[in-house]
Amino acid sequence: MAPTTRSVSVRLNGRAMQHVPSSVHAPLNKDHRITKPNATPKPFFTPGNRDSVTPHSSSSSSSTSPENKPEDDDELEEGEIREYGKSSRSSETTLSPRRSPLWDAIHAWEALRASQQSSSSSSSRSSYRQRWDFEVVDRSRCLPGIVFETAYHTAMASSAGASADNLTETTRGYVYTKYRKFVILEKHATHIQALPIYTHNGTGLDRKRQFEHEFVCVRDRDCPADKHEPEEGVHGTLFGIREPGFKATFIGGRAVLKLTEMVSFSIHASGGLVARVEGRLEDDSLRKLACLVHSVRAKRLEDVFLQGGGGEQTQRPREEVVSKLARENHCLKTNMILVEANHKTAVMQEQRENERLKRRIEQLEAEVAKLRGQTTEGNLSPKWAKLDF
Repeated sequence: MAPTTRSVSVRLNGRAMQHVPSSVHAPLNKDHRITKPNATPKPFFTPGNRDSVTPHSSSSSSSTSPENKPEDDDELEEGEIREYGKSSRSSETTLSPRRSPLWDAIHAWEALRASQQSSSSSSSRSSYRQRWDFEVVDRSRCLPGIVFETAYHTAMASSAGASADNLTETTRGYVYTKYRKFVILEKHATHIQALPIYTHNGTGLDRKRQFEHEFVCVRDRDCPADKHEPEEGVHGTLFGIREPGFKATFIGGRAVLKLTEMVSFSIHASGGLVARVEGRLEDDSLRKLACLVHSVRAKRLEDVFLQGGGGEQTQRPREEVVSKLARENHCLKTNMILVEANHKTAVMQEQRENERLKRRIEQLEAEVAKLRGQTTEGNLSPKWAKLDF
């Protein structure tokens, strides 16, 4: 049989290479992937045509169709031979990395998770509805004493004890949201400090007796006195005045202000406070509130000063501090006693000195009178008679 020229390609060490034998003395069957006789071999890579092989590119001058696609156009393994039948570019095989089932499963799971998060975030955003009477409060209205209501968000460690309507689950934890009233106490450049108003589900301070010094009652001045709830706590009662035209519930029930819980709200121009202004505290009540907050803070800061920091190296037992203060107080009392004794001694010495000076003055006056009597009798010379004592 006459020798026949054939072209083959071989994948060695992960790369496709072409080998063109000069002659083949016997035809090979189809399983050896030999091209047909007299087929024109296509160079795998030729200078000047660097696009002959595009291992990881899916674009080509003409896409491979089912008609002209090689019959055995599959991924080559190490040492496997693939034929090149036609010289057209449509017969070229695009090489792509093999993907394992684990890789496909991971990417499918990530796509599913991304779609779930997207749908969850879109549903949570679509469920948000702002109250019709809430607005962005201008910072010029955010003054001390103003009573407002807004949505207050609190981070929670778990969903236990919270209703589903007020609880939101995020990727970073749970957020509890509730509409709450606040009283502005301080105004700064970009934020305000406000105190929350609690009713404790209508129980007031019934379950807060051990902390009642941290609360103060607040009532609506426009409400008749006979309809007010009884006063609670040890700090008396503060009174608020409604905003003109405000008809909804202002301050009702057994409402109390918490003196030790300061909450910050942004009043920056880019954000602002979304709330409803309902009224304000009376001037006397606002001054009383400022004094109460100052006294409670001073007491807590004094405890920090006496007890030191929270570390084991700096924190001292309270008994030691009390004993030290007692010793200092005793020293101060002793010093006061010494000062008083010295003062009494000085006063007595001054009195004795005054008495001595008084007796001396009396003696001098007697001598002067005696000299004057002698002058009238003519016993003294004219020189001494002219002297005026």
